[in-house]
Amino acid sequence: MQCTASDDPWPLGPGDNSGTRALRAFFNSNRDFFTGITVPAPQAELPAFYSALQLPRPGGDTALLLTASDNRVVLLEKGQLRLVTGTRDWGSDLAVLATGCGPGTQVVASSANQGDDSIRAFNITGTDAALASEPLPVNGSVVALWTADDAKTVFATIRHPGIAGTAETYEVNRVTATCN
Repeated sequence: MQCTASDDPWPLGPGDNSGTRALRAFFNSNRDFFTGITVPAPQAELPAFYSALQLPRPGGDTALLLTASDNRVVLLEKGQLRLVTGTRDWGSDLAVLATGCGPGTQVVASSANQGDDSIRAFNITGTDAALASEPLPVNGSVVALWTADDAKTVFATIRHPGIAGTAETYEVNRVTATCN
């Protein structure tokens, strides 16, 4: 691996089967969030955001779900940017999980708690988020969530603070779901 400084936009997800490139966003490395400027440009002005995911919608459409840098969760769908309710205690990390439960796709979100964190699954109907799982406690802070290629697994990176002069450590957990 060879790292180089770059201001190229980051892909926010996979492209589609027609060869279309993924939506890409510009990252502000001095502030640790995306600026809201994307390529290609969406039909609405996006706020600065920490994470984004492409959310499958009924009928085969896709919406863009963002955790904005001002603690709002917003949905860009059919050219309209709308606030998502039921997300007041969400953290900044999101991933999508294809489970076959309920509507078939859930959003996995970190919590806004400081210290020991948790992750939870939510169903998104329209612009309403409803809890779809009990919180899964993690011993530390969620620093990243991402969807595996099969969309049936979410990976969660957890940071554990150092104790009494020891270095902090990280672990990656694989999260799946079963329907009840």
